[in-house]
Amino acid sequence: MVPVSFDDRELEMVARASAIALKWKRDDVIFRKGRAVIPSD
Repeated sequence: MVPVSFDDRELEMVARASAIALKWKRDDVIFRKGRAVIPSD
């Protein structure tokens, strides 16, 4: 449930988390090989 006070900062955090999750999903092959690479950005 999205709170009424959902502001731009929270929205940006969610968007950024989603982008990072997508990047990690794309780099899933690297993770499977045991070389966990944390994106710096």
